[in-house]
Amino acid sequence: MSTQKAIACIEFEIARLSRSFNPVPDRTFVMGMIELAEIAELIDRATANRFRDALDAKFCERNDFLKRTST
Repeated sequence: MSTQKAIACIEFEIARLSRSFNPVPDRTFVMGMIELAEIAELIDRATANRFRDALDAKFCERNDFLKRTST
């Protein structure tokens, strides 16, 4: 897999998290993708950390939204 393809796949999965019905397993899946891409040296540590930060922000946003709508 190429670096560009790995980055595109991770960005796509992070974006999909905003429509997730259950963001916890989706977050775990995307975190695994990031870890695997970093271990395979498709992305560097700084890029992986930016993806982790974006993932955490998207997860918190979606989780908060779901909590608000369930009450």
